[in-house]
Amino acid sequence: MGTVINVCGPSFSGTTMLELMLANSPTGFCCGEVAFWYRPLHGGHRRIDCSCGAAPCPVWPRLLQVSPHRLHAEILRTQGVELATDSSKRLSWTIDVNRWAGRGQFRVVNCAIWKQPAAYVHSHWKRGAPLDTALRRYVRYYQRLLETGLPLITVNYEQLVQNPAECLHAVCLAAGIDYFPGKEAFWRRTQHQLYGNQGTRRQLGREDGGIQAAEQFCEEFHHQWRAVGSQLTASPWQHVLSSLVRRDVLHGPPPAAAHRPRWIQPPWYYRQRLHDGLRRAFRWYRPLPQPGT
Repeated sequence: MGTVINVCGPSFSGTTMLELMLANSPTGFCCGEVAFWYRPLHGGHRRIDCSCGAAPCPVWPRLLQVSPHRLHAEILRTQGVELATDSSKRLSWTIDVNRWAGRGQFRVVNCAIWKQPAAYVHSHWKRGAPLDTALRRYVRYYQRLLETGLPLITVNYEQLVQNPAECLHAVCLAAGIDYFPGKEAFWRRTQHQLYGNQGTRRQLGREDGGIQAAEQFCEEFHHQWRAVGSQLTASPWQHVLSSLVRRDVLHGPPPAAAHRPRWIQPPWYYRQRLHDGLRRAFRWYRPLPQPGT
């Protein structure tokens, strides 16, 4: 039975890089943010944007003809792989992938990558987003992920870029997939990743790629961060951070717990599904993001 790894995390948290690392194998396939094809947020998701660079891509036009609940099993069956990674951001999709796995067609692992709050907020701040907006996105995403009750392993972004071999080995061990020295050098293999971070994707197939070190903060950001960082003492923040740390792969295997699929999902799941359906039916898409965001 093949394996599907959901690489979870909000925008600019490192999901594209981690997904490419995990799929960096002759028996790995990188789906990217494939949920956006079936459940588009903006008009750009109505065209196939594959990292292979071919026009048309030789793989996705046929794969995307299948229903979403059959997609991952179809990839494992037709692409000659044992592992498919999926870095879709929509948590309603993550829940659905776990539900589809329950039909016995593949095994699923949920792996969340997380940045320290200041680093995450800085990733949005340098793109013009207000700090308090980025903070709310951070805590809301991980709160909802934890609320799903899905089995979960986590890895810290800063640890991953500082010690990529050690961290990736630990992720692979926790996920039950093979690791080999150099697997973290994701740029050495061409993939068919849909959407995702363009800067990371541009490294694929190049020998001069690399893992960027964690960014240094400028004084202006430090000044603004001091004004909002006090929010981290609030109980929702403490719960989120402690829960992510407790499940971190470098701290040993997470506590074993039998997962029972929920019949009724959190209210936000149904809101996301409703909005997805309305957007697709009436083409109520968000404006296209600006280049570099």
